[in-house]
Amino acid sequence: MKNNDQVIKKLKAERDELWTRFSKLDHFIDTKEYGELPVHHQRLIQKQWDGMDDYYRALNSRIADLGEDK
Repeated sequence: MKNNDQVIKKLKAERDELWTRFSKLDHFIDTKEYGELPVHHQRLIQKQWDGMDDYYRALNSRIADLGEDK
């Protein structure tokens, strides 16, 4: 079984990778191209954004629960 430090390190790497993708999606939502998409696609992208936000928060909670600050 891995110790907390190893788990925290993996979780932080996962969180950082997710943050990179999440930031790109967040910036895309503020572009003209996003506004020109059909509403259906905008809703799907917003759903993706919501899921990524939940995932990011869950990773932060797991890291904090293991005794490490974000």
